[in-house]
Amino acid sequence: MTTNTELPMNLYKANLELLQTAGKLVQESGQQFMSQGTPGDLQSFAGNLASSQAAFFQGMTAAVQAWQKESTAAMSSLNTAAPFGNAMGDFMKQFNK
Repeated sequence: MTTNTELPMNLYKANLELLQTAGKLVQESGQQFMSQGTPGDLQSFAGNLASSQAAFFQGMTAAVQAWQKESTAAMSSLNTAAPFGNAMGDFMKQFNK
């Protein structure tokens, strides 16, 4: 494969992985919510709900960070002699902070 064909495939893989991870997180979050059953103790129910939401957002944060890393790596493979230089790679660097 040349760089021209690797870039779309690498971006496709990064996007697909992000989508799969997000789907798993939504499914797990829904299962956790449904397993809580009928709330007998509202305070306990709210605490469980808050902790499952926190786990969901931690997972999404990790997934987006992995996507950013993979996308930046794919974009950095572009030839800097291209008309816009490494503009996209430079743009993506700000998200890795």
